[in-house]
Amino acid sequence: MNCFRNMGFGVLAGLFCFVFLAVGTGYSLAAPVDQTPILTLVSTIDLPGKGGHGDVVVYDPDKKTVYIAQSPDNNVIVISTVTNKVAAVIPDVNGGNGIAVGPSFIYAASGDDNTLAVIDKTTWKVIKKVPTGGTAPDAVYYDAQDDKVFVGNDDSNTMGVIYSQYPFVLITSFPLSSDKPIAGPDLGLYVAEQNRIYQSMDNLVLVINAATNEIIKTIPTNVEINKKGGTKSMIYDPQKNTLWVGTSSKQILAMNLDTGGYTKVATDSGMDQLTWDPITRLIFFGQGGAGALGIIDASTGKFLGSLKTEADFHTVAVDYDQHLVYAYYNQSNKVLVYKENTGMMQ
Repeated sequence: MNCFRNMGFGVLAGLFCFVFLAVGTGYSLAAPVDQTPILTLVSTIDLPGKGGHGDVVVYDPDKKTVYIAQSPDNNVIVISTVTNKVAAVIPDVNGGNGIAVGPSFIYAASGDDNTLAVIDKTTWKVIKKVPTGGTAPDAVYYDAQDDKVFVGNDDSNTMGVIYSQYPFVLITSFPLSSDKPIAGPDLGLYVAEQNRIYQSMDNLVLVINAATNEIIKTIPTNVEINKKGGTKSMIYDPQKNTLWVGTSSKQILAMNLDTGGYTKVATDSGMDQLTWDPITRLIFFGQGGAGALGIIDASTGKFLGSLKTEADFHTVAVDYDQHLVYAYYNQSNKVLVYKENTGMMQ
């Protein structure tokens, strides 16, 4: 018997039977009947404005905040992870997509006007909008080593490079593909330890030297390319030198960066944003097709299950200091906050 599928959850075939528990007003996910569940709902945050297709969610450990690209209202929402309340609403981020965090500024892709919105973290105001050197800016990466912000432009298949400090100007823009791609770029990852960007492009992972603005390697994945893309968001596990690559198919790739080889982990649907808690080593990802929050154990490489959310759920962030998972229910315009029950991972 597969308990999760009967109750709206998805797990790998053969995974031991789980139960869904209600604890007060909180809900819990994914535990054998004799163990503590993995996640417990601790807060629901109603957002201002209206619901609709929003985008990236990012945690800022310095400010103890979470930022949400609330695209339908052209805002970035700031949530305090101390109070789990809305701390600020930042307008003039039109069709927001990716967000990157620096020590003094937030950098948000303003997709509808092809700019990067620079937001002051002391005033929560947009202080400048910088052309990104392309169209439909999406992924944003902050490179502290070189004082740069990289912006992936989806429709022009280019990478814009912007100076991360005053006067916030476009330095250059370079092509991500010499051919016309099928799906083009999507989200990716900047790894500070390597000073490298891992950028999705169709079913490839492009490796970019952030110091020189050059593509130095192309890693094929052979995943299917469909209308939602091929390769997607990524996280990096330095302990195993593994790049976890989301896809638009029902799988995540665990890629060994020493060899370029990878293993496939089956999921309930394709996904968009991946994030993780490096302490508990749990990976969380938004599965838009399944309308569910997926969980993988990075230590074992196993898919632990999915928490049913809502249609088009696709972005999530983790406060790894408090082990809180912020799941953005963009259609219903709220954020559900789940507590990781770290005792069961010990």
